Amino acid sequence: AADRDADLLIQWEGEGSVCFGALSLLPKDHFRGMRRDVVEKMAEIGIKVLRWPGGNFAGEYSWMDGLLPVDMRAPFQSFLGLETQPHSMGYDYHEINTDDFIALCREIGAEPFITINPCWNTPEENAAWVEYCNGDRSTKYGRLRAERGYEEPYHVQLWSLGNEFGYGHMEGDNSPSGYCQTALENGKKMLEVSHNLSLCSSGPYPSKEWAELSARPLSGIAQMISQHYYGYDPSYTDISTIEQEYNRCLASIPRMRALIRESRRWLEPNVSISLDEWNVWYAWYRPSSVTDGIYAALAMHLLMEEAEKSGVALACHFQAVNEGMLCVEPEGVSLTAQGQMFSLMNRHAGNRVCSASQEAVVTVDRENAVTATLVNASFCREKPVDFSQYGPCREAILYTSSTVLPPSAFEKRDILEQARNGSLCMPPHSVLLLRF
Repeated sequence: AADRDADLLIQWEGEGSVCFGALSLLPKDHFRGMRRDVVEKMAEIGIKVLRWPGGNFAGEYSWMDGLLPVDMRAPFQSFLGLETQPHSMGYDYHEINTDDFIALCREIGAEPFITINPCWNTPEENAAWVEYCNGDRSTKYGRLRAERGYEEPYHVQLWSLGNEFGYGHMEGDNSPSGYCQTALENGKKMLEVSHNLSLCSSGPYPSKEWAELSARPLSGIAQMISQHYYGYDPSYTDISTIEQEYNRCLASIPRMRALIRESRRWLEPNVSISLDEWNVWYAWYRPSSVTDGIYAALAMHLLMEEAEKSGVALACHFQAVNEGMLCVEPEGVSLTAQGQMFSLMNRHAGNRVCSASQEAVVTVDRENAVTATLVNASFCREKPVDFSQYGPCREAILYTSSTVLPPSAFEKRDILEQARNGSLCMPPHSVLLLRF
């Protein structure tokens, strides 16, 4: 029964012992051990690629352990405390396996992007993972998957050859040449199993040394490099510095552009960038705010602008659940300010880009409907907007807020009547959606 103030009591008589790895009270309608309301919200905001098992978590993960029943999988102890859950003494749980992850991707309409563990798992074991995902019944691990109840291959195209090598916090060889050799051994074995994989190599990009000693030698098998970027974490502890901290956070966006372009300069033309972790720093330690939302809107505008110019093939926000886009609480799940912006920018998905800048993106769909999103990132100034050239406006939604301080989210207003004359004034720290 639903009861927020209940005790769970487990009793027995006589001598004996009991051991619990983890207890979780889930609703009856859960999705493979995951809250269904959270899964539905992930689908609603339009996640197109889902990266798993990490992140730093990938450095602890051994995929074959996921073949065990869930209550037989040991918790993970991280190599460093920051790699898993900082509030659970460096341990993390092992409730989701490959089959669950693929089911989640299919449920929300996302393409799976799997990160191997090249330190703990051998090239043969990682190739077996590919075979488990993509092989048919004629293969050893494809047959195992089928016998576990999943007859059709998963057809996982995107694979990352480890996470954040070169920074020093992942186990294994963190030198460019040493990592290159490890990645090459793993990648070749994986391609023997499934020759058309899209592989992504790791490294602390942008780096001329890593571009020359790792990305270039690996370019024959890995056509992407992983690049991560986290913006300045505003410290809202002094009321006199609120505007300064807000502006310092948003100044991280031009820095993101500069680092993407620097990587592009060092890379071979056939190697793309996978910006597969981006966010404001420490979003996982604090309540979300409109500052984060404006940052996310500017970042996604920048990525739409730079995708073709700088060869950005993928971009993954870190991360959906309780660390950026979705706020999960006992009674429900809601969009944070970042989640609101992610959902909003999904209106451009599948469209052709007409123009793109940090402040505004205009796209057109197959039926020639125009979608525009505009950002007024100013802390205190209004921003006049003239869109009369596009003709009659059929949708106008303003995302605004009276504060940028955490915790805060955008108020969503329908302002179509105000937009009828083809111009209006955007309030400070707001985002506007227009459709024509």
